[in-house]
Amino acid sequence: MKRTRAAEEKKADDVLRVVPDVLLFVDQGRQGDQEKLAFRPNPAYVPKSREEMVLHAMSGTMLVDLQDKCFAQVSATLTQQVDFGHGLIGSLKKGGVIEIKRLRLSPGVWKTYSIKVDINGRIILFKTISEQQDETRSDFKPVAADTSIEQILEKLAGS
Repeated sequence: MKRTRAAEEKKADDVLRVVPDVLLFVDQGRQGDQEKLAFRPNPAYVPKSREEMVLHAMSGTMLVDLQDKCFAQVSATLTQQVDFGHGLIGSLKKGGVIEIKRLRLSPGVWKTYSIKVDINGRIILFKTISEQQDETRSDFKPVAADTSIEQILEKLAGS
């Protein structure tokens, strides 16, 4: 489970690196210590991967923490169908929704605590894709930098 989460976070980081090129942003003002941005596809951008194709089909809003300059929340909707291989390999239907919320644990340290996904489509002509995910993580606690894996496992077993 930990490896899956780490892989998901790495993939998310890779996608986030291209966000300034793939999307166009409009400032919608401050909300406390965060800036709200609306986004939509950049019509001049040509996606280079499947993930970029999906990102390029999304519109929504993003909250950016002004202190750490990282996103705290993203809410996005697929505003158009996404076809892979001209629709022969698969497609994602218009209207899919993704919401990601992150929590600031300490300066510069953020963790994803809520992921909601509701996307539908199909793959290889007829097989239906239906991804619904609603995951919440909580009770983050700091540990000393010199804590061993064994100590953490003992602490978790005692919880």
